[in-house]
Amino acid sequence: MKLLPLVFIGLFGIKAFAFDASTIKDMPFVTTAKYCLECHSREEALLFRNKVTKSCSVYCMTCHEELKAHHTVDRFLTGKVPEAIDLHNNKIACFTCHDLRQKRYDSVSWKSESLFESLFQSKDVYPTYFLIERNNEGQLCKKCH
Repeated sequence: MKLLPLVFIGLFGIKAFAFDASTIKDMPFVTTAKYCLECHSREEALLFRNKVTKSCSVYCMTCHEELKAHHTVDRFLTGKVPEAIDLHNNKIACFTCHDLRQKRYDSVSWKSESLFESLFQSKDVYPTYFLIERNNEGQLCKKCH
């Protein structure tokens, strides 16, 4: 898969990341800060300058509305918040578990596989779902649950 280097300049300073072409096509908001300014003031957007690829849940839900039932966003996390977990105003957001800087595909599964899947549906390439870490044994979910 061909990766395209991108450089974010201007509002967020200079940050270099590499995205594959399909990520850029599917999620154009990762390439520019202009989308942040549709809802956020310049000052508020500057607070997120080091997290330009951690989009707001609003953008995720424009294409992934059906996933609201899978895991709620915009809710307070009860209990002790693990250190590695990133929240938005103390609430769960899509970027709590997903980071668009992660590679899109890997040679190993990033989610739990059933015995049937692991024996009969093995692949050369698996989606990572842009998870902040592999979740093949539920380790990401177990951070909060």
